[in-house]
Amino acid sequence: MMGSSLNLSESDKSTDTAELGRVESLPLSKEKGDRHTNDSAIGEHHKASANFYAGAFSGLVSTLCLQPLDVVKTRMQQGSQYIVSPNVTLRRVLSPRNPLSVAASIVNDTGVFSLWRGTSPTIIRNCLGVGVYFVSLNAITNILQHSGDCDTHMPAWKTLLAGGLSRSLSATLLCPLSVLKTRYEAQVIDQRQGIFGALVEVYKKERFRGLFSGLVPTIVRDAPYSASYFLIYLRVRESLSSLVNPDNISKLSPTLNASYSPSEHHMITMSVSFVAGLVGGFAATFLTQPQDVIKTRMQLRVYAINQAQRKASILETISLIYREEGLSGFFRGASPRFFKRCLGSAITWMIYEEFVSIFDKLLSEKTQRQSSQHVRA
Repeated sequence: MMGSSLNLSESDKSTDTAELGRVESLPLSKEKGDRHTNDSAIGEHHKASANFYAGAFSGLVSTLCLQPLDVVKTRMQQGSQYIVSPNVTLRRVLSPRNPLSVAASIVNDTGVFSLWRGTSPTIIRNCLGVGVYFVSLNAITNILQHSGDCDTHMPAWKTLLAGGLSRSLSATLLCPLSVLKTRYEAQVIDQRQGIFGALVEVYKKERFRGLFSGLVPTIVRDAPYSASYFLIYLRVRESLSSLVNPDNISKLSPTLNASYSPSEHHMITMSVSFVAGLVGGFAATFLTQPQDVIKTRMQLRVYAINQAQRKASILETISLIYREEGLSGFFRGASPRFFKRCLGSAITWMIYEEFVSIFDKLLSEKTQRQSSQHVRA
């Protein structure tokens, strides 16, 4: 990541499994001298700000680029037992299993911009969600790290716990926006009334049960996703960073000059972050695909044609999916979700790390200037 050099000594590499894969704001390193100086210069308040704004900005970029994939995924998952807008036929939207066919039918029926349906609640949810996630991840990691031996690396179970708790908190706080997003994308409600108006309408008709519908499968999806992704991301990034370390390259090929210029170092760290995010996103997405289908069905159940399905529990929803489509039903919409999650995870972390690095550098320089002025005064 941006705050970590790829040219590390052997003693540095042995201090922490996440040492080569840390964001400056994620306290996974045990470098006491530099870390203490950096913490004093920037401060925990500035680190929290960097976490939030970096996370929110990366979430915004990811959402704008990848929203069409989410719309296609939702349409593929909603099945054939739901009431939709009169402008959309069940045959066109719900029958095709090919993502390209679904996307084409959406464009033919309601225009190309309907691929960005639900963008507003998605942007708000993702920006706030990613921001809350990174801030809570930083705080929880701090607590877990300092609860053990500071001279040893943070064990895998703590890494999993930090990621899972952070995502669960974010998912719970922003579940109403997730419900709205899914219903916009499925085109079961009119988005012209605005986000606030739609939330009020959901509350009037369904109370809190409607606003938080699908919360349990959302947490069961997001917590394992975040936990497994965070662990895989750090481990893959550690391995890749070690692989491109100039010291290791020199050992493998003594005649090869493996020193990097600043621009090359920057490009390599960005590439390592992107690849690690891609691998982590793919693995975590596969593990949580069934939960995503269940979540979508739960959030749309109030629009089911069959009255009994409108009050279906989680277990009844699972049973219904299996009876209708078998095991393959739990992987409907998998391909667009794979692309969205993998690319989104990679883009989000890459932008996040770059933003945090720039933010920390600017704050550090500002603090140093203020310190110099104070000394001269």
